Amino acid sequence: MNISKTLLLTSTPPGDGSVGEIYLREVCRLLPKEKLACFACVSGDYFTGPLAENLKDMDIVLEKVPRETILFRPIVQRLVGKAARALYEPLHTKKVDALIQQAIAFGRQKEVQLVWSVLNSPTTIKMARKVARGLNVPLVALVWDPPEAIARDRKLDLISTRLMLDEFSKTLKSARMVACVSDPMAETYERQFGANTLVLHRVFSDNAKQFSWKPPRDRIDIVFSGSNYAPKVFAALVKALCSCDWQLKDKSVKLIMTGSNINLDVFAAGKPLNIEFLGYRSSEQMLQILAESTCAYLPYPFDASMKLQARLSFPDKLNTYVEVGCPVFFHGPSESAAADYMRKYEIGMLCHSLETNSILECVSNMVDNPDIIARFASEMERCRREELNESVCRAQLSTLLNSSHSERPASESQVSKVNG
Repeated sequence: MNISKTLLLTSTPPGDGSVGEIYLREVCRLLPKEKLACFACVSGDYFTGPLAENLKDMDIVLEKVPRETILFRPIVQRLVGKAARALYEPLHTKKVDALIQQAIAFGRQKEVQLVWSVLNSPTTIKMARKVARGLNVPLVALVWDPPEAIARDRKLDLISTRLMLDEFSKTLKSARMVACVSDPMAETYERQFGANTLVLHRVFSDNAKQFSWKPPRDRIDIVFSGSNYAPKVFAALVKALCSCDWQLKDKSVKLIMTGSNINLDVFAAGKPLNIEFLGYRSSEQMLQILAESTCAYLPYPFDASMKLQARLSFPDKLNTYVEVGCPVFFHGPSESAAADYMRKYEIGMLCHSLETNSILECVSNMVDNPDIIARFASEMERCRREELNESVCRAQLSTLLNSSHSERPASESQVSKVNG
């Protein structure tokens, strides 16, 4: 793979914990280790660690990131909240400026030829262009979620949000290439910012232990993996299963949840629940659980405030479900990246309603129709063959980081135009 010596700038280093850590772990292992160095601005709020074992020899620097989430108790908010929020932006920027100089020094030491920035936090969004300019090398970017979602999650004020969105726009306009996680995101940012985009999906190793999907015959196990960003949708599923006393097609139904951050807010009206909480599981353990389950649950929010994120972001857990061949029960809005992908590859059932009867009908169709199940299996195989495999991922990485594509960065006059 002919790639530039690359500085990976991220708030989430390659690891074994969060979705972002696993994504970078699986992508970075495909790159020559001598071609990659990592400057990670980690936050205790988001980095779970440890670093990925298979990348332990990678050159990496971990620096503590300034706090990016503004939270005040109500009384404190009334007394000092406005003043504290007004101070947030200049204080955060001052701390980030110090990180920029550290990243530049590290990049020079490693003689990098390219900066690859994951735009997954206010800190890395502020750093990306300045680090690349300080090193006098081209910049490429990787976007997982729209910056509007980052601002909402960090509870940023209007001024900080506006400044971050402006810097995000300048970064995408100046980047040589932008890797996105979905076709809708790539199309949107190409149209909105004139960005040169490609879609980069995370895939598991072709040499990893293979798990064949063998669902239970005497029960229905519905598995959910990861963080729950759609509690109202989840509650609708639980309500529907309670309405049938957790019995479908003369089989008992169980909801199995894995993840280190379990958020389940339901009202069961005095009825018993059949939910099993397994907590954190490694990637291999998760694949084993999915291989022995009936279907994998993928809830997406209908909330208007989450509309942009649902439309552009791609659920990384979908890759995991496809890896095993476990049919997907998507429960969310029709206008979403996940629903688009499942219309492209019919790897499961789509449910765009919170109504009990619609939910139960979808679940029943998934477990009691051999023709539908066979079609899902065929589409899973086509999806893995055409997109979710190492060959495709390597080709996209080669395009993104290829040294033969490296042109000189913008001149100072061009930079001033970008800065506006």
